Amino acid sequence: MNQPQTCNSDHQTEWLLKKIINTLNEVKYLKENSDYISPSSFYNYIQSVIQYIEKDPLAKQIVEQTQEERNYYDVRSAVDSCSFFEYTITLPEDNDDLICFVYQLLKYMLFAYRRFTIFYAITGYRDKVELLDERIKGKVKEEVIQKSSTKNFIQQTILPFLGLIEMKLMNAKTDIENGNTNTTNFYIHIAGNVGDHTNIGDFSQSSS
Repeated sequence: MNQPQTCNSDHQTEWLLKKIINTLNEVKYLKENSDYISPSSFYNYIQSVIQYIEKDPLAKQIVEQTQEERNYYDVRSAVDSCSFFEYTITLPEDNDDLICFVYQLLKYMLFAYRRFTIFYAITGYRDKVELLDERIKGKVKEEVIQKSSTKNFIQQTILPFLGLIEMKLMNAKTDIENGNTNTTNFYIHIAGNVGDHTNIGDFSQSSS
């Protein structure tokens, strides 16, 4: 009587583990690719990060779970302080708050700016020493500033964001590999007899 349910549970656990590994590979690619992002590809890189979050069901769940009990952050004011007063943006200390904040921040930047204007949003991240170097002038100076702004913003804002998503995925992967499926909060959907979305830690719903 219980054998079909056990098979279903094993199948769902195996499927979820494979999906977590695939999602981990994607986030690792985004992190590794960040070393090669130029000012001209910066806007597209942010787009690729947001698309990854919104199209990958597990990454999307991680972000959505951080926003369930949180209000919207005033990311516009944060960008304005960076743009007009050249401050870097202060990130929340709590991990879930940081994920929630940076996701909203990147979404706002894509909405409010375009490929050639997005650097106004990250002015505060440029290397200040470049402003004092009299040898760097005109268009070259602008290009150098855009390059440092891009690099510093990615390192200080986007990489911590991706790193926390990676950490949550790694924790879930470790839990499943150790047989601790009850601590994993992802839900999954498999076509066929499995039915509706089911929490990985509770497969009893799939036996009906």
